[in-house]
Amino acid sequence: MKRFLPSLILTVPFFIGCPGGESSDDSAAALLLLSAAGGGCSTASETCAYTAAGGPSGSTTLNAPMIALSGSGCATMPTVTPSGSGTYWTAYRFPAVKAGTVIKFDFNPGYVHTGTVMGYETSSCPIDSVNAPVTTSFTAFTASYGSTTTITITAAGAGKDVIFIGGPAAANNPSGKTVTRTDP
Repeated sequence: MKRFLPSLILTVPFFIGCPGGESSDDSAAALLLLSAAGGGCSTASETCAYTAAGGPSGSTTLNAPMIALSGSGCATMPTVTPSGSGTYWTAYRFPAVKAGTVIKFDFNPGYVHTGTVMGYETSSCPIDSVNAPVTTSFTAFTASYGSTTTITITAAGAGKDVIFIGGPAAANNPSGKTVTRTDP
């Protein structure tokens, strides 16, 4: 009886909360799972080889840490090491964006010299914007840059895979910062 009582106490609330054979609210269960997983932001990252203008040969290839968000959710940037020029090169992959997809950064991801991110319509790296620019530039977005930055996808249609490349300066080091994607 002593072993049965704790089990009964733990299981009764589940039956009381779902009368008549109804199921519980899936969104509440999902929120509990997300909160148990450390706030719901993923931390997995990849590396994206990005060739840009510069360097003694007219171009340089950088290995930028890249996070990916396949749908609504958030991701935390890994530790980003600055390049020799002090630029924190980063990449952000967003598969199947739609018109109305909103991407929020809790930092300014813009490249230090232009103040903006570069967008490419592709699902994978490497990206070579100098020697073999076969990757289509992606410009169907609006952005407001600042201490927090918001990018809104404006392209009609769905299914475009986009990689944004950023290169903030030391003042905007993205290490440990959050990127959030909200789909319409």
